[in-house]
Amino acid sequence: MSAFNPKFKQLGSLQEVAQAINEPHDEDLTVQTAEMIEMYTKEPYSFIEWDLRRIHSMIGSWLLWDVAQVGCYRTRNVTVGGRACCDPVLIPDMVPHLFPIEETPEGAADFYKQFQIIHPFMDGNGRVGGIIYASVVFNAIKEWWGPCQ
Repeated sequence: MSAFNPKFKQLGSLQEVAQAINEPHDEDLTVQTAEMIEMYTKEPYSFIEWDLRRIHSMIGSWLLWDVAQVGCYRTRNVTVGGRACCDPVLIPDMVPHLFPIEETPEGAADFYKQFQIIHPFMDGNGRVGGIIYASVVFNAIKEWWGPCQ
């Protein structure tokens, strides 16, 4: 199994970041994602664990997920791209250690990588992580960066 090593790229606008996070989803979701990132970048913001659940809940309501899963950590084992994610029993203990996020591009990348390894939700982890990554980087250096697909 290869190590998970996400890649990021500089993008020209908030719209391009939202498109990269939501690829291949529809335009409405891209607009909603851009609005959420904009909310977190109007002024410096320090993310906390509660924000993960809030962002996941908002995305879940857009995608019409099962309401019982929205904002809730997963309770089953999952694999992503052939990589086993952490045991769901460990999620409540592991997630708080993601915070505080170092407010630098490197800190945002480290958060994103660790968040994806933990993979706390059944679905939407890439979107949640991408929103937080893009927001932290923009607040740190005023440039738009997003994950590569």
